Amino acid sequence: NEQLAALMAKVSAYQVNIEEIHHLQKLDKPSGTAITLANAIVMQNKKYTKWALEQEDAALHIHSVREEGVTGTHVVRYESSVDGIEIKHHAFNRQGFAAGALTAGGWIIGKKGFYEFKDIIKGGLI
Repeated sequence: NEQLAALMAKVSAYQVNIEEIHHLQKLDKPSGTAITLANAIVMQNKKYTKWALEQEDAALHIHSVREEGVTGTHVVRYESSVDGIEIKHHAFNRQGFAAGALTAGGWIIGKKGFYEFKDIIKGGLI
């Protein structure tokens, strides 16, 4: 997401938006993942000063949906008048989240401070 955001920030023809879909029991809106994705884009692209759930000038729009039977889906879309590019992650079940939590739990042993999952990836565990 960060690499694509840096590349696409150089091309003014594209508008970017995020869609996140989760199960009906999910209370936060937008999800933490959608916020993390949006913040990374806002940091790279001067066209956007913030993210918002409503359409606003200079705001990256996050469309947040709660739907029966959906574990979790996040889509980052770049669209112009001639084409579109998207990154999509769709969780089929919660097994991946559990595996990630176990990986993070093993990685964090002996460390102090605040970390994100990308720190684990940079560390070469995944």
